[in-house]
Amino acid sequence: MTQVHTENKIEYIKLFEHTQLVTGLYLLPFISLFGIIGSIFNILVYKNSKKYSTNVYLIALSVSDIVKLVNDFLYFLVSLLSRLDSALGNYFFNQMYLYSHYIFVTTAINTAWLTCSIALDRYFILMYNRGHQKYRKYFFSILMSLFIAMMSSVIAIPAPLFLKSVQEIDPATNQTVSKVGESTLNDSNFKIVYSYFNAIFRAFIPLVIIIYLNFKTVRIVYEKKMKKKPFSKLIQKKEKSKSKITIMLIVIVLTFTVCMFPDAIMTMMQLGYANETYLVRSVREITDLLLAVNSATTFPICYYFSLQYRAKFKELCGLYRADTNQSVTRIRVNENASFFVSKAGDETPNLIHKNTVNANSEV
Repeated sequence: MTQVHTENKIEYIKLFEHTQLVTGLYLLPFISLFGIIGSIFNILVYKNSKKYSTNVYLIALSVSDIVKLVNDFLYFLVSLLSRLDSALGNYFFNQMYLYSHYIFVTTAINTAWLTCSIALDRYFILMYNRGHQKYRKYFFSILMSLFIAMMSSVIAIPAPLFLKSVQEIDPATNQTVSKVGESTLNDSNFKIVYSYFNAIFRAFIPLVIIIYLNFKTVRIVYEKKMKKKPFSKLIQKKEKSKSKITIMLIVIVLTFTVCMFPDAIMTMMQLGYANETYLVRSVREITDLLLAVNSATTFPICYYFSLQYRAKFKELCGLYRADTNQSVTRIRVNENASFFVSKAGDETPNLIHKNTVNANSEV
């Protein structure tokens, strides 16, 4: 029996090492760097766009993604150091893990509720247009983003308190080494309550809200599409722009749902990382990689679905410059139609023609 248990343990150790090698050393650094650069571009694009609530939430989401991906990249550096020097890598892992775990939980909660805010914001835009002005105000969205960040920071405080750095003697080298162990709070009822609360609050509640709002949003878009077509091409282009922005936000929300769900299951089962079995740590490597993928995919999604985003991105990179004189001429020629469109719809910018994009429009 003992021999079988030992053989299984060795197999799990090999599984963990291979999983960590692929996810932590091969994939994670490229995903992290790509996501960090993409999130910086997101901030620059949305910062130079009109002051809409959706843009504020996307900026806040990009900041949260940068913090999370920098934390992931530090994990890659520690894992790489562990391959080169096991003792030194183990030292840095144990010194950084408690802080890294706090950042991980904070950004997970922050990302979940910011994504939920984006879904809620888009739903009110489509459902009520300008009826619910308080959800569309720029400063309200700033205060909401700051509140979510502060709330996430406070709720994540107990997360590292269940762990502590302990000293043990390594039987192989007969030397004292430090490792992450369990604190006295780990066996308390508070740990159980907090684990369930953390999983429900950071994953399941946002997921339920997001799935419901996504369903309602898709239904609204479908119903509007089935209605009679607008009588002018200008309005058709505007409606098409609104639809693309809505699809873009839906894809962002669906990506979050798919990538967050496995981590939510693991959290609900009270399964961590550092002090768990090698099998659990192998699964955690995969779930953590999915969270990194979620943080890194906002930039390509926005770039692919939003014409305004691509135009602003190219403009920031010096690859595109809007023809201001041509835009003014087109606006004067279509003055009456443009006025009607701005009154009929929501705050989504008008697309006058394919090659002219308002530089300050909502992306």
